[in-house]
Amino acid sequence: MSTKTGRGEERIPRRFLFIVIAMTASCAVLVGLGYYIASLFSGLIMIPRTRVEDFYECGELILPLDQEVITMQVSGGGDVLLVVIAGAARGNNLLALYDLEGGAAQGPFWQREISGFRARWVGTERRLAFEDGGDIWLLDLSAGEPAPVNLTSSEGFDENPLPSPRGDFILWTTSPPGSVATEFWCMLSNGREKGYLAPWQEMVAWSPAGDRVMSASPTVSQGAEGEAGYLLQEAKVGSSGWYYYLRSEEEVRCLWWPAIDELFFVAPRRLGEEGEMRAVWFKVEPSGRVLREASTDGLGADVSSYVFYPERGGKRIAYAGEKGLEILDMGREVISRYPGLEISPKILAWREAAEALLYPGPGGIYQLPLR
Repeated sequence: MSTKTGRGEERIPRRFLFIVIAMTASCAVLVGLGYYIASLFSGLIMIPRTRVEDFYECGELILPLDQEVITMQVSGGGDVLLVVIAGAARGNNLLALYDLEGGAAQGPFWQREISGFRARWVGTERRLAFEDGGDIWLLDLSAGEPAPVNLTSSEGFDENPLPSPRGDFILWTTSPPGSVATEFWCMLSNGREKGYLAPWQEMVAWSPAGDRVMSASPTVSQGAEGEAGYLLQEAKVGSSGWYYYLRSEEEVRCLWWPAIDELFFVAPRRLGEEGEMRAVWFKVEPSGRVLREASTDGLGADVSSYVFYPERGGKRIAYAGEKGLEILDMGREVISRYPGLEISPKILAWREAAEALLYPGPGGIYQLPLR
């Protein structure tokens, strides 16, 4: 029964007060518990666990080789393998080309001593760009008597040629004489129309159309907090300088641009405070929105120690991780894992024409047919 105050006002029943207090306390406990559970499992909810298919096939030895391989790539047509062998020629490296269709084991059909180690095919043609003696060279195998042509021949130190996907342009780094700065320059693949593009950045990737270059480099935001992150910037062929594209709080370790509207990067992410470490692939949409697309537990915490090999014009990217060779297929949303392969060093080469991957192993180079 309720009582009345001295002014004739009716008091609230005590039992009702107890119920209100109990309900309020219960709600507070539930809210706090909800935040706690969310903090524990937010990584599991927000990070997709990409399906993994294990395969236990091994590759076939196609090129017996005892020396250390430091660079390897198959031509766009799938018929020629370029290999750079460490210290195989009087202290220099050896750039060697092998005929995959006529029998690579017969030995190289062309070779040259080089002081550098980077070499890449230019588009899908039988042209090869490589570094040697502080210059960028081009070898055209379609010529009757293939002979390297010096494309830069500058006073600066030129290295690291990176052809555009279609082979129209070649990006490279140069250090001008008397300068400690390194710059990106760009030219047509025949060596004409050379021009300064932008200052050097840690990692770069060509757009599929070959008209732009994206870079990623570590940065620290201004202000008292000084939060670390990575800055994605874009440079356009024919202009100069980097233009702001996106700032990410993630530790970007690789850029991959397989389609105009599909720019990806990979970064390590821990599930919870002391949970599992996964490498997460993020997709940057044209609007700037960043989505989590895939993840793997096969790279561990130090993603920076791995090299990633995207296929030409496709949605697959390969890498040799802690748990074996992995091929991430963004189209099928699945990872094909080959845990039994002995890959050393961790270098891969796509041979798309044969639906295969090449890798160095005990005694030489192997070819692995893909499922």
